[in-house]
Amino acid sequence: MRARNRGAALERGVEHARGRARKLDLTPDWSSLAPPPVEHKPKTPPRRDTPDAIKQRLDGMLAQDQARRNVFNGDVDPWLYGIKRDTEHFFRPGWGMTDGDQRRIGSVGSTTAAFAREWARNYVNAMKDFVDQGQGRPRDQGEDLPTMLETYTMMREAAERDVRNQLACTLCVNLAWGKPMEIKLQRSSNRPAFDRLARTALTRALKRRPVTRKQRPVEACYRVAALFTRVPPLPMAGCQFDEVHLKAACFYPLMKVLKPRVTLVSARYARR
Repeated sequence: MRARNRGAALERGVEHARGRARKLDLTPDWSSLAPPPVEHKPKTPPRRDTPDAIKQRLDGMLAQDQARRNVFNGDVDPWLYGIKRDTEHFFRPGWGMTDGDQRRIGSVGSTTAAFAREWARNYVNAMKDFVDQGQGRPRDQGEDLPTMLETYTMMREAAERDVRNQLACTLCVNLAWGKPMEIKLQRSSNRPAFDRLARTALTRALKRRPVTRKQRPVEACYRVAALFTRVPPLPMAGCQFDEVHLKAACFYPLMKVLKPRVTLVSARYARR
């Protein structure tokens, strides 16, 4: 009897131990609660060959061409040219923007190199025209050598045509009555200080000539440029009088010359 009771108690203890072990199993199964893995699908770039995208690009190109033709044909408000003149008045870059430039803008070397390239190009073209006319080897015709003034003019014009002697940026502004103006940098000069100075000059010009009710909404783009050159290293000096600005300017060999210039590039009017 005692053995039977002892065996029953032992079975009850084993079952109790099993149930207690199940109750004390506090390790949760987090796999059932974890969110499903996210599949990173590659984003497909927007298609640029759709009919709508092609039509939008063509419309933009045609509108830009029309905006340039408006300026070329003179179909713009004279008020825009007033803004151009005021911007040119306020735009005052300095030679400090070119100092230390690896391209050596406005240096003696760049001025002389521009003249050499232009002279070589003209010589090759002249020889080609001479040969195309069926002429023989050019001989001495007794012509005088170019004068000093002609050489000076050739060197100056070659340096001014050399794009490496220029800094330029293009700014566009939307002008409409009752709307705030917003100036956007369309093309940078790769010189932040130059771009900021051009933006400041255009902003001051727009404040001087605000939009009125009679002006049509327009997007006007201006090219703000500065030409940095030196007077050709020739034994020449003198002075000249500017009849437009009513002031005299003198020059001497190797003198630094800075010419700011603002151009109205395009004017795109909104449709009525």
